Amino acid sequence: WDTSVSPSALIVSGGSGGSNTLGSIWYDGAWATGGPFTALPLPSGVTSRPIALAAESVGPGDYVLVAAFQNTGVYAFTGTGTTGVWTQITNGTTGGPSVSPTDPHGVTLSWAVDGSAVFMYDTGTHAVWESAFAAGIFAPWVEVYADPSPTPGRGWVVTDPIVPTAVWIANTNGLSYVDTATCTTTPCVPTS
Repeated sequence: WDTSVSPSALIVSGGSGGSNTLGSIWYDGAWATGGPFTALPLPSGVTSRPIALAAESVGPGDYVLVAAFQNTGVYAFTGTGTTGVWTQITNGTTGGPSVSPTDPHGVTLSWAVDGSAVFMYDTGTHAVWESAFAAGIFAPWVEVYADPSPTPGRGWVVTDPIVPTAVWIANTNGLSYVDTATCTTTPCVPTS
């Protein structure tokens, strides 16, 4: 992830499990030798806990960390070590994720294999969202898939390891697959 350190860096999210409102993101560039964790500064004005993280190396010593904060939104941290800038990924014309699931762990994030987009399953909206990433900028969220069942449940996403535009979805309806490059409707109709 953080290519400025070797063998790698470690990042974790932690906080108050009792209140579901507090938390921080901890970074350790020297975990392999027992180095200490350092807290990343949170986005300005954000006081809720981070409930999902996904990181991508975009160049030597340069990375992007995407974090979903409960009841607040999704932010991207671009930088190295604990120095960087937070930017919120905005809602698009089809709306955006709520990041306020009943289950506090009901959000998953996954980067496309080539780093061209980040995908998210948001249990609050029971939908899969995509934000394209190019030249250091995130596009607004686009709804890729919406669970049509009357009682949708918790879900997860993981991007395809070969096809950058494809995402796998696991939820109470089973396992399905969406390739946004071949999708002809919005939201897409998944292949089960």
